[in-house]
Amino acid sequence: MIPLKDGKLKIINRDKGPAGKWMQGKPKRKRKSQRKSRSRRLIKKIINVNTILVRSNCKTGAREPVIRVKIGSKKPVYTDYVEVGGACRLLYDHDHPKEGAKVWLETFAEVKF
Repeated sequence: MIPLKDGKLKIINRDKGPAGKWMQGKPKRKRKSQRKSRSRRLIKKIINVNTILVRSNCKTGAREPVIRVKIGSKKPVYTDYVEVGGACRLLYDHDHPKEGAKVWLETFAEVKF
């Protein structure tokens, strides 16, 4: 049965279970030797095809590079070919385009262009 007092729940304070750890202050910072160095971090690369440039090249006969490679937060680079040296995934999302592209390739592997 549920204990009631005057038609309301009766709450009993008990000292069971471990004390909460959320009030113990800030977590300790890692030493510099324990932190990951910048060179070891994985940086996402996004590769897509600029269809506007493809159409423009067809109309004008120009030979502008149409493959766009974006590495992390750097400016994108346009090129004619890309070699991906590892695992990658090809994505299509019509409702949520990534930087204007509905189809793109993501990888954490090394990219040569």
